[in-house]
Amino acid sequence: MKFSVIVLIENNFELVSNFFETLVAGTDFSQGELIIAIDGCRDSSVISFLQKKEQEKLLTKLLMWPERKGYSIANNRAVESAIGEYLIFINSDVIIQAGAIIKMINYLDDNADVGAVQARLIYPQNNKIQSTGHLFEKFHNAHVYQNLSADDSRVMQIGIRQALTTALCAVRSTLFKRLGGFDEAYYNAYEGMELTLKITQLGQKCIYLPTAIGYHITGGTRNKIDYDDAYAGHLFWSRWHDLVKYDLSEYLRTQLYDLIKNNSFFVIYCSSLPWWENVLKQLNISINGQIVVTNRFSRQINLYEVLPYEALRYGGDLLFVCNNIYDLVQNYNWCKTRRNDRDLVVDSHGNVFTLSQLTGVITDETQ
Repeated sequence: MKFSVIVLIENNFELVSNFFETLVAGTDFSQGELIIAIDGCRDSSVISFLQKKEQEKLLTKLLMWPERKGYSIANNRAVESAIGEYLIFINSDVIIQAGAIIKMINYLDDNADVGAVQARLIYPQNNKIQSTGHLFEKFHNAHVYQNLSADDSRVMQIGIRQALTTALCAVRSTLFKRLGGFDEAYYNAYEGMELTLKITQLGQKCIYLPTAIGYHITGGTRNKIDYDDAYAGHLFWSRWHDLVKYDLSEYLRTQLYDLIKNNSFFVIYCSSLPWWENVLKQLNISINGQIVVTNRFSRQINLYEVLPYEALRYGGDLLFVCNNIYDLVQNYNWCKTRRNDRDLVVDSHGNVFTLSQLTGVITDETQ
């Protein structure tokens, strides 16, 4: 058997039906099996729907547990009955594009040094990137290039990542079992990221593959399950704080190279994250001044409220540092009035924009 698709079901009937029918229609299962585990879901319409699909032989195995086991335990138990050479983990709130699974498998077939492959994950609500893998800074992880346009040139390049998300991910079965599967100390958070970090530690590559596509309805599952992200985060960083490579600056550097030549910047810190000064030093950015905005812990920052008029008319170049580019979406008029094409915006997902480009992002977001 070439591959085993593993899916946990915890959603309502409508989402499950969309997920299942799209998966079956877009995947050639002639060399694969589909294993679905109902993890504590008690929706009778979901159960009867999947039981009927099993009877119709549209899925290989249907596992059911009356009490919720959580992501790690349930996936590990499902893998025990899998016989595929490759394990394909898919969240049940991911609507895959036809051929995505086969593309990931083919990449593993063609590259013996690759242990895991993640698809390009896109928000179906706005066609922006949800994930292209993970990056790290001190006590911080983020999805690389989150919120870029789904076809941005930066996200169309195959790339090596330290860690991946297993929302739509192919892993070699032998490797998964060698690592002991998902760590059951976690409960519905951080499991996949840690597993793929372990793959990287073993010397195998974790690859982001943009030609394989899934539309991730984030929150589609998460809103219906119990999880403690704070506990998982503390556990993860207690283990990995000195093992991960802090690589945010690497994603920013290639984009900034031509934009910061011979330029010095006045830095406006709109981010709540404490390590940006060190990141900017790594990037060798010339800084001639800086300010920290008062409401940097807010997810929406109004520049008219936090910067004086002198900033709007500043004769030099500005560098805005933020957690997420969308922290600045309420500033269309400020950005248009500023009118300096050398002003830059960087965020903790590795995104770089000129301020003039950001006005286009704002327009797209508000239309």
